[in-house]
Amino acid sequence: MATIISQLADIQTNPTSPAAARLQQLLDEFPSPQSNTTELKTNTSVNPTTNTTKQFCTKVRQAIDVASRSLLLYPSRDTTTAAKRQRIALSFNGGKDCTVVLHLLLAALADCSSSTTTTSTQLIDSILPFYFSTDDVFEEELKFVHSTAAQYFGGEKNLLTMKDVSNTNGVTTLVEQYGIKAFLMGTRSTDPDGKWLNGVFWPSSKGWAPFMRINPCLDWTYRDIWIFLRFFNIDYCSLYDKGYTSIGTKSTSNPNPLLKKEDGQQQHHPAYMLVQSSQERAGRVKKKK
Repeated sequence: MATIISQLADIQTNPTSPAAARLQQLLDEFPSPQSNTTELKTNTSVNPTTNTTKQFCTKVRQAIDVASRSLLLYPSRDTTTAAKRQRIALSFNGGKDCTVVLHLLLAALADCSSSTTTTSTQLIDSILPFYFSTDDVFEEELKFVHSTAAQYFGGEKNLLTMKDVSNTNGVTTLVEQYGIKAFLMGTRSTDPDGKWLNGVFWPSSKGWAPFMRINPCLDWTYRDIWIFLRFFNIDYCSLYDKGYTSIGTKSTSNPNPLLKKEDGQQQHHPAYMLVQSSQERAGRVKKKK
């Protein structure tokens, strides 16, 4: 949304602004596990916090630009048939990554509009949101999907829901029946399917229907995702506050054991407190070989 663009500009032009201070606080609370924080704090020859803040803002700005380029490359068709109008689809299952992508897209739409806000009509004219549903889903996730549809998609009627379809069959339907040419996705390079992608724009794999994968957050870390959500005060699925760090189906997802509180109670710290990003999927049930 417009607030994302304005806050990024505020931080980059005024490093001492309240927004910059808030972002710095979040970065300090969630240190990168790859950095030696002791050395950074004692080295007075550089200002690592400012550099990290600037780097984060640049990363967000670049991701918004990817969303903007997507809208330019795959503009909506001039037709009265809604199902054939959009050429870009947005997978929205309520997870943290697709939530970030949704708000990057909203920011991109606001950035290229004279309006300060993005309406649901503008969004739906540009993209087709879809959801592959099953019965093996958390109530919290389903509730968040529905509330997001009501707030940003103009109601559930505009969220194309396909029940009990495989990813391959669902995507094929979107390409062949709905005319979708590209998919906005929240895949990151650290995801199981992300390590095979060599660019934010990457064509579909052999055996799939032809389409372009667009991953604005491909080079983002788990840390980046949570700083974005928290800094911009974006609502997310409540399961993450119960210790879930990676949400799949209900039968294969559990709270991350690394976040369990040491008080003997069956409670967990929220997902954003996980520092070991390599253990993001530690709560997932491993598939049998």
